[in-house]
Amino acid sequence: GSLVSESKLKSALQTCGISKTGLYEALVKGFTAPLASVQELALLLGNTAHESGAFVYVEEIACAGVTSPTAACPYGLYHGRGYIQLSWDYNYRAAASALNRPDIFSNPWVVQQDEATNWSTVQWYWTNSVQPALRANGYTLAASVRAINGQLECGGNPI
Repeated sequence: GSLVSESKLKSALQTCGISKTGLYEALVKGFTAPLASVQELALLLGNTAHESGAFVYVEEIACAGVTSPTAACPYGLYHGRGYIQLSWDYNYRAAASALNRPDIFSNPWVVQQDEATNWSTVQWYWTNSVQPALRANGYTLAASVRAINGQLECGGNPI
């Protein structure tokens, strides 16, 4: 079962000024890995809402339409997509392999075009990069942000 009902999730998101049709259904369909607690669910939703501008942007703004590296978009074709902003070719390749979805690497646009795929890549990144950090450092916002953006947002500051 789900950690939170659709009505509770919608209510919580609306309190934050977020209204995204179909979000709950896509989340439940695409993110099937267990979460430790409602606190972890809050960290997941808080981080994905932050990374996507309240679930509005599914492609990194500075890289929209970019297919090769530029000064503003060093990731090239494999720039931030989805609610977790999956970035870099090695992450796309690993997600494609782990999810048995070669199209994630050969057609990275699928991450931004298909809600279930979007949440599947969120799940892959969360379970492989964020959950281990949370288990090691505590279920805190600092630990989750560091696991997602590391030096970019946290610099050398400790958790």
